[in-house]
Amino acid sequence: MAEDRRSISPVFARAPYFKIDGEIVENPYREEAAGAGPKVAEFIAGFGVSEVVAGGFGPLALRRLEELGIRAVRR
Repeated sequence: MAEDRRSISPVFARAPYFKIDGEIVENPYREEAAGAGPKVAEFIAGFGVSEVVAGGFGPLALRRLEELGIRAVRR
């Protein structure tokens, strides 16, 4: 989710928030200097999600999501 907590973030790893099962969860890695994608993928996996939606995904995030069995959907 974007800053307004309603819009889909244009970049998965930099999303300020995620909406998971109706709950708003803050992204603790959104301002990570480098390598945020895999960390965010692992963070999200901890909630047992099977799919994530964002405007775009970096290659490292996509790879890690795939390894974790999580489907990445671009919107």
